Amino acid sequence: MSLRFSSLFWKSLCVPAVAAALLAGGGKPAAAQPYATILYETWSNLIIGSSGTVGNDVADMMTENGYTGSYNWWGKPDYAATHGDGTIKNNYLYYFNNDANQPNTALIDYHADLLSRAGVDFITVDFTNGAITEIVKGSQALCARFAQRRAQGLPTPQVAFFVNTPATLQTVHDTFYNGQYPSSLFFNYLGKPLAMIATPNTALGAGDHNQPYAPTGGIFDSFTCRHCWGLDTSGAFWQFKVSANTAPPAAYYNGSPEQMCASFACQSSYMTTDGTNPDPGAHGRNNGSYFNIYMTAAQQTHPAFTFITGWNEWASINFNNPPAGKFVDEWREGYSSDAEPEAATDPGSHGYQYYDLMAMQIARLKGTFPVLDGHSYQIVNQNSGECLDVPGGTNVHGTQLQQWPQNGASAQRWVFHDLGTGFWTITNIGNGLALDDYNWSTTPGAAVDQWDLNSLAVQQWSLRPVGNGYWKLFNRNSAMCLSISGASLNNGALATQWTDNGTPDHNWQFQP
Repeated sequence: MSLRFSSLFWKSLCVPAVAAALLAGGGKPAAAQPYATILYETWSNLIIGSSGTVGNDVADMMTENGYTGSYNWWGKPDYAATHGDGTIKNNYLYYFNNDANQPNTALIDYHADLLSRAGVDFITVDFTNGAITEIVKGSQALCARFAQRRAQGLPTPQVAFFVNTPATLQTVHDTFYNGQYPSSLFFNYLGKPLAMIATPNTALGAGDHNQPYAPTGGIFDSFTCRHCWGLDTSGAFWQFKVSANTAPPAAYYNGSPEQMCASFACQSSYMTTDGTNPDPGAHGRNNGSYFNIYMTAAQQTHPAFTFITGWNEWASINFNNPPAGKFVDEWREGYSSDAEPEAATDPGSHGYQYYDLMAMQIARLKGTFPVLDGHSYQIVNQNSGECLDVPGGTNVHGTQLQQWPQNGASAQRWVFHDLGTGFWTITNIGNGLALDDYNWSTTPGAAVDQWDLNSLAVQQWSLRPVGNGYWKLFNRNSAMCLSISGASLNNGALATQWTDNGTPDHNWQFQP
């Protein structure tokens, strides 16, 4: 979550600019357009170190939670719930022992793996509150581990920064582009590292249309800079969050669409007016429909950059004592804009829904998503090379599915129907019956069968990228993935659901 609090308050916390600039980290030019980037927060150490409610681990964003200045968590990251002791405070730090040279490698690897698989080309690290010590350290830990991963040949997004002022950009330059990290870590655009800046002219407001679109001179000349801010529908500058039912026009540069944004939700302003209800004009997640509006517009417009919000936006700060609390924009599950998977134990958890939706829409943006709505495909298992198959082509509902060598029969062709939420129903072209979690089971090893189409959660499946053209199919009801019993290579081996464990029998390719 981007804090974006009162400028006077946060100016008092900003880290001073370091000494004169060294070499700007050049970075090799990125490979191809269109690019997808995501607003990325590194402030967990700040929240955990300062929070009055972190002992409770998770608190709803309501007026009764916390005193003025206290942080609250609207939900628990899935990573925190599934690692160590299952708490946020012990598992979601970016670095340990107050030392940026001791990164939380497991957490950073988890993020890098998810984002690279989703097709995110580079992360945009949020410095719009200035160079606060904990955010700087978190970003240093992140860059250190990302650089190690890239040196090891592990898929890892590149890095860019979104800053508030020229002074913060100078600090970012001196801290990150000083040769400590390989230049290839940083995303390049038009021959220089890309940077986004909220107030290139500090005499003007961040949303002022008189701000320069592409600021130059001084520290700006070390970067390709773009003015960026939110809640503006004019297309006059780069956006990261817009509160509107219709996506605004792209920001244009040299006659071409250069940038659009997409957020999972958006407040009508950066603050709520009370601690309980969304402001009038706020846009919630709405099962993915808000995000889809903006991603569809980007897919139709083809800008060079699509800026997604966001990642690691799990908490908010209370600005007024109850009963009239005021919280910054990310403050409850339905109105947050975090795509990171949420712990299944949270009430009303969205799990991986918005991550899977993001991966699907980025793949569509790049023309790499493997299925089209209403089209039929063979579903081929990576481990065995065999197809998901209806035994004997039967039309008996409740029949457990199997794998079988490809034979071109209708029993091996499946039609995908997009529900618009990140989930799909999948029906057999021969008998019209749907891929189904038998008897609403949440047990590993339970049968995957065919059943009359009802579009309920047991028949809703999301596609999660694995890489190299393979995807996993996850059931909405069980949160388990389509697998082959025992990872068998045998003809007729049965289709089941299983907890994701990385084995190749969970991976599928969709062949027209």
